[in-house]
Amino acid sequence: MYLLSSATEALTLNPSVALVALVFILFHFIMSRLLYRPLMGVLKEREARTEGKRAAAAKSLEEYDVLLRRYENGIKAARQEGYSQMDAVRREALERQTQRLAAANAEMRNRVERAITEIDDQRVELRRSLADEIQEFARLIAAQILGGRRPA
Repeated sequence: MYLLSSATEALTLNPSVALVALVFILFHFIMSRLLYRPLMGVLKEREARTEGKRAAAAKSLEEYDVLLRRYENGIKAARQEGYSQMDAVRREALERQTQRLAAANAEMRNRVERAITEIDDQRVELRRSLADEIQEFARLIAAQILGGRRPA
């Protein structure tokens, strides 16, 4: 019997249960107004700020990439300009050196030609002088052979 009586008691509605349910519902509305809604608002604001910061960071990163590419292109162009200027200076120096070498070569040719001409002139003079001396020696030898007379 005891079981039956406790089963009927369990099925009867206790007024305190209704009061607890009413307090729970009231507590839910109060907590929604005082805690849950402000907390959700703070979380949404936090999410918005985080997304804003991410977007700003992504934009800054894109700007950095653009500036970096511009800087690298500028350095590349400056390096290319420097190389072309160095090549121009190198070509100019090579051209001046070639001109100096050509001038020195021409000067040396002139000196060699003058030396050859001078040597040829000296050789002609020496041959003439030797020819005169040979004739003089031939006369002296002929005079000694002929007995001391001098040929005319």
